[in-house]
Amino acid sequence: MIAQDVQAVFPHLVERGPDGYLRVDYGGLAIEVARSIAGLGDRTTSLEAFQMASDAKAKVIDDPGARESNAVPDPVKAALANLRSGELRPIDLTALVGTLVEAVKELDGRLTEIEQRRDASECGSGRSPLVSQL
Repeated sequence: MIAQDVQAVFPHLVERGPDGYLRVDYGGLAIEVARSIAGLGDRTTSLEAFQMASDAKAKVIDDPGARESNAVPDPVKAALANLRSGELRPIDLTALVGTLVEAVKELDGRLTEIEQRRDASECGSGRSPLVSQL
């Protein structure tokens, strides 16, 4: 995880150390990631309700590259092994948090696509999205 990337989104979680290097508050980052996951869960629930109410069949997204991107990188495997053994190191935290952040970004992108399709179908049906929420 690059501190500059974290700083761009959560500037309050990054500070410059006495050696001049940027330092990330991983505990605070974990809280922010958890909040993001909870928000994505809410969005997912809303979209699942929409999909169940809709007569249209969902389009299955088959991304051949997704299979490769879902492979667990070696640093993450090592971190998970260390977590299981109780010997978690700071580099393991970095690997795990970085992987979680990337997963949240990917899920957010996919949910955004589904929300856009839902909104387009509501506009195409002549119903107002506001009216459909009442």
